[in-house]
Formats: sequence, C-alpha cells, structure tokens
Amino acid sequence: PPAWPFKRAMAKVQRAVVISEEASTLLATGHRLRVDFVVAHCREDLGWISKKLGNVPAGSSLFIYEKCGQSTDTQKLNGAEKFASAKAIQRPDVGRTRGDECSAYLTHIARRYAELSDFTIFLQSDPYDHLHFDFLDLALRSLAASTYRVPYLPLNGPRHVRTLTPCLQAVHEELFGTNLTGLVGPYCCAQFIVSRDAIYQRSQHFFSRMLSLVDGTKNVDLCGVEGAKRSTQCYGFEFLWHVVFGESLDPPNREDDPRLPVALRLKHGKEHTRRNWVDMPLAR
Repeated sequence: PPAWPFKRAMAKVQRAVVISEEASTLLATGHRLRVDFVVAHCREDLGWISKKLGNVPAGSSLFIYEKCGQSTDTQKLNGAEKFASAKAIQRPDVGRTRGDECSAYLTHIARRYAELSDFTIFLQSDPYDHLHFDFLDLALRSLAASTYRVPYLPLNGPRHVRTLTPCLQAVHEELFGTNLTGLVGPYCCAQFIVSRDAIYQRSQHFFSRMLSLVDGTKNVDLCGVEGAKRSTQCYGFEFLWHVVFGESLDPPNREDDPRLPVALRLKHGKEHTRRNWVDMPLAR
C-alpha cells in the first residue's frame, strides 16, 4: 500500500509557517487584509449581524444591497459598529423577474471592480438557512489574523445533486462560450468568500455582461421558462459561481479538499469541540 503522504504534509506545515510569518510582518507594520461584506437584502431581519456575526476583521466594510425597495438605516442597524463603514445601496430589479442575490453580487463586483478589497464575503440576508456560523467564524478569525489565503471558499453546508440540464448548458455557453458536458453539483445557495485575485481572473466586462443577464435590462430567458418569477439565469449562476472564480467544474467536498487548511476542512466548523460529540450517536 502507498505510504502516508509525509512530504506533502510537511510542505503544508512549512507553508503554514510562512503564512504566519507573513501575517505577523503585515500586522506589525500596521497593515491587514481588507475585507468587504456584501449582503443581498429584501425584507429579512438583519439581527444576525449583531447576534451571530463574530470576529469581524478590523477595518471591514459592510455593503447592503436593497433588492425590494427597503431602506436599511445603517446608523441604527444593530451590529453596524463592528464595521469601519456600512452602506445601504438600492439595487432594484427592472421588470417582473427577480435577480435575487445575483444582481446584488454582480453590481458590487462590476461597479467596484477597480477598488475591491483583498477578500469579499458574499451573503444573503438569511444566511443561517444555508450556512453554519461556526464555520464562517473560523474563516473570519483567519481573515482577522491576516493568515487567510483561500481564493474561493463556499460557505454553505448542503451541496446540489450533480446534474446536467439544457438550462445549465445554455447559461454555461452564454458565460464561457463552451458547451457544458459534465455533471455539476457544487455547494448550494450562493454564499462564499472570494479573493480579489480570483475575481480578477475575469474582466470587468465579463461581470457587467453577467449582470445584464439577471437585472432585467436584457429581456432574455436562456432557459425558456415562461412566467418564472426568479431569473433562470440567476438559478444557473448558482451552479457556476465556483467556475467563474476559477474552480474546477466538480469541486471536492471541503473535508476532502487538500488545498484547504485543516480548520476549513470541517463541515460545520465545530467538530473539534468535544462537547459537540458527547452523547452523539454515531449511527442510526
């Protein structure tokens, strides 16, 4: 049988030492990783920002993109004090089809392309429906310590069932100009952390074109679903964000991804805590 991958393990340890030293130097000179939080908001309660969102890196900025005509008063928003700045930005859709989180995320990237932070955290305004805050907290702690180096990290727990549909093929071809032939089954529901460098793999024009497919300015339905309330392109993007940012078509589970640091290979972010395993049935 093959031996334990000792050399690869030692290389990861040495890489972690280098990153730690780089972070110490960065912090000692008064610099740190710059982080933006982007939240696509409709009418959901934003109380989780004050109650659940911990370890916000110092100097972070919060951008709330208003999808449904609401106007969040960031001066009175509980939890806004965690950020160096907090802004609410109107991002209504044109026409009857909802662009949901897609038009919010893409508006941020397209309009702020030249001034993106080192990392951007894209969240829906009900993030707890899909992610575990314990896992997000691990990533935030690494960002706060300036040791975070992951180009793209999906934050949600569930994954889509691997699938291939004419709709996905149409959206993929529109974005990338190639025919999609393999199954796609990434982490679901479009919440992730992405680096500026990963975003810059695509041009500003690329993201502006993506935006035009979901914000109602183009009367187009690549999937031919008559009467759809949500942009079918946006649903297609949910299966393809990771590809946009340079990941392989069928990425591994986080726990199986050797590129990730050990702490981020946990499913829920708290498996290392003993009290979470006491009296836990191992099988049903």
